[in-house]
Amino acid sequence: MSQRVNTPARIEAARVKIAQLLAGSAEWFCTLSEVNTQAAKTEALGRSELDVAVAHGRLILTCWTEKGSRTWKIFAWEWTGEKLLLQASRRLGAERPQIELVPRAAASAIALTVKAARQSRCEQLGRLACSLQPGAKLERTALSPRGTTRTAGPLCANSLATEAPTHRRYRICGFKYG
Repeated sequence: MSQRVNTPARIEAARVKIAQLLAGSAEWFCTLSEVNTQAAKTEALGRSELDVAVAHGRLILTCWTEKGSRTWKIFAWEWTGEKLLLQASRRLGAERPQIELVPRAAASAIALTVKAARQSRCEQLGRLACSLQPGAKLERTALSPRGTTRTAGPLCANSLATEAPTHRRYRICGFKYG
């Protein structure tokens, strides 16, 4: 639920909270959408290119882009946990965009998500291979180091299975997915 910014106490509380949120991420995706139109412009902004301040009893958001600086009066805001929604006005109310600020995910967080998905898929493929061989049991699964960078090649999974009566080991490798 959006919080109105209409008293000095609310203005200061909103400024502090929004400043903390902006400082929490190095880069933000900023989307401006007009209320009456479907048109939306999105651009990436660094933490240092965004500023929130109080001027003349109003909460002001300023951003610096390649096209110059833009300033909006914020009259309501909401943090959804994933994005910061700001209802703003500009040019004495002639423009009333909704500003969406979404923090850009860190590359390390994306890499961990991809690694977890690869490991899960590796285990699924190992179980599938063992189900095709009667008496086989999956001992372990591992990811190959290849595929951890953009130019390293295909993503591969390696599984080690043991057949029950003979205790013969089979290495199941080369599952390519991506």
